[in-house]
Amino acid sequence: MRIVYMFEKLEKTLTLIIEKLDLTEILERLEQICSEKRFEPKFINTTMLEGLYDYSEQQQKHLRGRVKNPLPYYQEKEGDKIRYKVSEIDEWISLQKMK
Repeated sequence: MRIVYMFEKLEKTLTLIIEKLDLTEILERLEQICSEKRFEPKFINTTMLEGLYDYSEQQQKHLRGRVKNPLPYYQEKEGDKIRYKVSEIDEWISLQKMK
């Protein structure tokens, strides 16, 4: 019951703050910040690579195992999660398009 009261009080406080703020100004500032500094992770996992670049996990496995020009990846030890460095993936993809 105490948690519900805290959330209700928080909601009322936030509502008052939002009413006092000029949201247009805030949105403009956020857009400016986003255009100046886009957040891009340095490393992504296999699921993120699939979503961003449309390579299924099976395709990734095949491309990582290629002898010639394999998909660059990082893995601490066998069985650990696979990570990709975004800048290396972008470069690798651009080289694939040149061929």
